[in-house]
Amino acid sequence: MSSSYSIVWALLTPFIFIGSIYINKPSSSLRDHPEEIKRRFLMVGSGTIIWNILFYYFFTIPHLSLQGPGVLTWSGLALTWTTHISILSALAITFIFYAGFLVEQFFEERYETKFDIRALRAYIVAPIFEELMYRSCLINTLVAGGFGWNSVWISALIFGISHLYRIEDIITSGRRISFSSLFPVLFQVCFTTVFGLYVGYIFLATGSLYTVIIIHGFCNFMGIPNFTCFNPEHPAYRYKTSIQLTYSVGIIAFFVLLPLMINPEFFNSWHSEFIKRLV
Repeated sequence: MSSSYSIVWALLTPFIFIGSIYINKPSSSLRDHPEEIKRRFLMVGSGTIIWNILFYYFFTIPHLSLQGPGVLTWSGLALTWTTHISILSALAITFIFYAGFLVEQFFEERYETKFDIRALRAYIVAPIFEELMYRSCLINTLVAGGFGWNSVWISALIFGISHLYRIEDIITSGRRISFSSLFPVLFQVCFTTVFGLYVGYIFLATGSLYTVIIIHGFCNFMGIPNFTCFNPEHPAYRYKTSIQLTYSVGIIAFFVLLPLMINPEFFNSWHSEFIKRLV
């Protein structure tokens, strides 16, 4: 696949994904309303499935399959013995990153979790749809176009910027566009870009879509560490030194262990092997 063709498909992918949200969208609908969530399940799910079928039909069969294995391997849906190891390794390294936050939650003694349709969206449905589009489709488009490991940061940037559509939520809710109202959206763009770097690397290193879906769901469940334990009124404040130490050790250990636990040479994924052939 030519690099220019690859870029066109890469840029079209977020437009298809985000655009499907607005198909038959009521003008007054709110993002978190149960009926709106169900509608988005249908629209985004349909768009995701159709786009993946088109991509793998037009490019895997005539182009990618000539370079090696078939659709399941390219899409990351092939089940091999390394799939299970990659899931365990990725979960372990992600747990290490969240070590401080996990300890903070333990001392806070707040374990209840309400599972409703919004939780279903955040922890299961959104990870599946987004990883199918932004990792399985988008990264493979870039890899096939010869961008190699650069596909990780390019796809992460596209993934992050595509979250700017959330500005529409500000308009729908009737709030005024200002820095304070835009800040959460801009923060999400930055956070999802960094997250895209992480799961993008995992996808190319392991070749497993299952792994990044599970990691995506887990990270959505954990959320962003809020460091509220450093507030003197917080129940876990008396343990702040231990929590702070765990945060520091966890983050340092994450960066030290990541290249060891998620090593492309160990998982020997077709994606990383294909990149080697292009070098």
